[in-house]
Parts: sequence; structure tokens; C-alpha cells
Amino acid sequence: MSTLPPVFRYKIQPLEINVGSGAKFECEIEDAPNVNFKWFKSGTSIKESSNCCILSRQLTSSLELLSPTKADSGEYNCKATNQHGSDTCAAKLTVIEMYPPVFSTMPDPMTLYVGKQASFQCVVTGSSPMTIVWHKDNIAVSSWGNYQIASEKTKYSLQIKNLQLIDQGTYIYKALNSVGTATCSSELRVINKPSFVKTFETSVSSAIGNTLRLEGQEDEDTGVSITWIKDGKKLHRTMDCIQSSEENVVVLEITKAKLKEPQMIMGVQLVL
Repeated sequence: MSTLPPVFRYKIQPLEINVGSGAKFECEIEDAPNVNFKWFKSGTSIKESSNCCILSRQLTSSLELLSPTKADSGEYNCKATNQHGSDTCAAKLTVIEMYPPVFSTMPDPMTLYVGKQASFQCVVTGSSPMTIVWHKDNIAVSSWGNYQIASEKTKYSLQIKNLQLIDQGTYIYKALNSVGTATCSSELRVINKPSFVKTFETSVSSAIGNTLRLEGQEDEDTGVSITWIKDGKKLHRTMDCIQSSEENVVVLEITKAKLKEPQMIMGVQLVL
């Protein structure tokens, strides 16, 4: 007949968890007869409850706190006893109050010209320490060359100093801390400045009463707005001044040319 006292083979280990996360202590003894396990917190015996589950078998015992609060922090002991002796193991539970990252503001999609500066900004709340990781098309972006990454309190930013067509893409921002991760993204479209591949003649004449037609063609459809200018002043649409744009072709028709001035200086602007 065995006369061995209980001896812990595996002792309970210190735990640090967030409020509301489960905490479980587990231990195991060497082979010994008729062992009884008891659990204590700061010297006070622990009993099972709706928030505390104790499970003991012949050689093992566990204590699980289902939804611990900061008040559950402290030192926990497990004592194994039989008629030949006893053994005790102890470990500390630390319950901290941490909050996962949450984006309170997120950057909007942007369309910008080559050579301009892009600035992505976001505000993230959550417990420190927190890490912000920036990606472009799933490739990590670091603060070097054309890119500048900065932070101030809860505000984080990524600046691209001199936009090139290669900078176009999807930018992803990931915030991480020990209790969670948050992700958001934004699209950046980079376009060349609008220009004309075909312009109207520098000198155009028309008989009084006839239709005067000016026509030009832009390089590509980039969502620009068209403004016609006469002698430095904007031309507005009227029944006698018809303006149209279709398939990159811009047209101005003055249906009844008048002899108001000996010369008109006409121009057209492309504006994003």
C-alpha cells in the first residue's frame, strides 16, 4: 500500500489577462493515494460559483474564472493533501483593463495629380501600447523616401510627398494592441494633369450671322471640368453659346457671330 504524500509535478503559472477574458489555473501531482485538492485566494478558501468552476480528479485539479474583474487579481494557491502529507503551489493572477483599437475617423478616397502631395489621416482609440502598420496593395510601407509616417497622440498619418502614377492603389491601415486588431482602407487614384492632344486653330474667322465652331481634344477622360474663356472672362452657356464635351472632344459653337469687337481671344481650361 502506497504511503506517498502528494508532490506537485506541474504547478500553476502566473496569468495576466484582460477584464472579461477567461482565466484558468491547472496543476498535476505525482502518483499518490487519496488526494484532496483545495483552492485559496489570498489565504481564503474558494468555493464554486456561477463565475468559478473547480474540477478535480485523482492527480489533477483546475480552477477557472469565467469572467474575471480587476477585483479577482491576487495570489492563488492550490493545496493537495492526503493522510501522508501535503504540498502547495501558488501563482499570481493580474487582471488588467485593456480596450481593443477602434478607428474613430478614417481617410477618404482621393484623386490627385502627379506631383501633388497625398495625406492619409486617421484617429484610433484603444489601450496602449498600440502599433499602426501601413500597407499599399498588401505591401508594408515604411517612413523613407517619398513616404513619411507620423503620429501625435491618437492621430496617425501617412504622407506621400511627390505623387507618381506608381503610388496609385489601395492603402490599408492596421492598428494592433494586445487585445485586438482594427483595419481600414482607402483608395488613391493618381492621374496626369489634363492636356490637349488637339487644339483649335489660333486664328479663326467667321462671317457675321454664321456659326463659329471651335473644337479641341483632351488626352483622356479623367473627370475634368471644361471652362471656356473669352478675353480673360468665363463664357457661360446660352442659346447662342453652346458648349459640349463628348468622348474627350470639347466643342464651342457661337451660333450667331456678331461684329462687336474686331478681335476675340478665346481659350479653354481643363480643371480637375
